[in-house]
Amino acid sequence: MNRTKGLKYYALVFGAALLGLIVYVLFQTITTDYTIDSQIIVYILVIPVVFTLFLFVFDRLFEAFMPNKFKVLSAKDKTEYDRFLDEVNSIINGKIELSLEDSRKLRDNEKFQKTLSQIFTIKKHGETEQLTYEYLQKKFKRNTNEFKIVSLVIETFKNN
Repeated sequence: MNRTKGLKYYALVFGAALLGLIVYVLFQTITTDYTIDSQIIVYILVIPVVFTLFLFVFDRLFEAFMPNKFKVLSAKDKTEYDRFLDEVNSIINGKIELSLEDSRKLRDNEKFQKTLSQIFTIKKHGETEQLTYEYLQKKFKRNTNEFKIVSLVIETFKNN
């Protein structure tokens, strides 16, 4: 999942800054004896550009110094994760009956998908103090499909 901000985001920020500045200048003109001259028009055009550029530079610096926050899986990791998901599907298909609606709900459930990626991380790198199989099992209520699947997958990978 790519979390970097694209051109649409910065265009939206620019538009919001420009609109906000125009509204502020119009408000000042209406409520006070403020006059609009050429210098104000230049400010209206320059300030949103500077603000947007500042935000862009800040975002790029933040990504450089905090790479885990915006980490994108490499092609190798994606294929490993895809193989992991195929393995999870084979485990589930043999033991748990799911309707098409249940499968769709699980695919759209962000909490469940995040748990699967955490199981993949544990499988690949091992358990840590913050991320354990027991912690992941406690994230779901006992009678839900999510709990049954997570428990089955954890049991399978713990024994391997």
